[in-house]
Amino acid sequence: MTRREFLATAAVAAWTRPGTPAKPQHSFYSALIDTPLTIVNFEGYRNAWRTTENHFQGGDRMVIALVKGQVPHQPSTTFRKIDDCQLAPASWKDNGLMFEKHLKEIRGHLRSSFEKALCEPRSTQTELIRSLKEAGKFFAADRERKGTLLILSDMLEDSEEYKFSRTRITPQFIENVLAETRQNQRMASLQGVQVYVIGASAATEAKADEVEKFWVAYLQACGSSFGAENYGSSLIQID
Repeated sequence: MTRREFLATAAVAAWTRPGTPAKPQHSFYSALIDTPLTIVNFEGYRNAWRTTENHFQGGDRMVIALVKGQVPHQPSTTFRKIDDCQLAPASWKDNGLMFEKHLKEIRGHLRSSFEKALCEPRSTQTELIRSLKEAGKFFAADRERKGTLLILSDMLEDSEEYKFSRTRITPQFIENVLAETRQNQRMASLQGVQVYVIGASAATEAKADEVEKFWVAYLQACGSSFGAENYGSSLIQID
């Protein structure tokens, strides 16, 4: 047995030996971006993106999509995928320097797609509930990776059914919307997905509190791992 064959055999034995740590779970990130006319700048979005980009590694996947409502001079649509990119995990066959170079290129490509999304025509409505259902389909079809969803939005649903900025969001209202969404089969499938909301805002503190309570209830009803600590105007870190 040559030295190379010996080392290969030893590596396989180490991998299959009882008690060996399980293979690391890769991540599936999705950035759902809302660009209504009410948002003045996207610095909070960009800061959140930089944090997420630094987490993207070999074996991970990233989907970038726009929340869509009514856009002047365009057909109405609620969700549009901008990019869907994944990088194979590093293997012992890879040249380390070449892999890092490729990883850097993929991150750069995704950064360009993110900026492209921010430059798309701005919508006059926000179809968050419908767009979340579409985003959930990607996670439902990719259960092998750990799901992380970033919702970059002021979170003010403005659709044919609901206009949060003009509606008093009471516990009864929340209960009614959840019931209607389930009945109409528009509830997103986000089982086990870690969700972060970045950019949440409203005209008053009272309205902001109302909207936050709605989305905490709604996203938890979708099966996601979500709590008020992950809801706000900025993203501090990703687990």
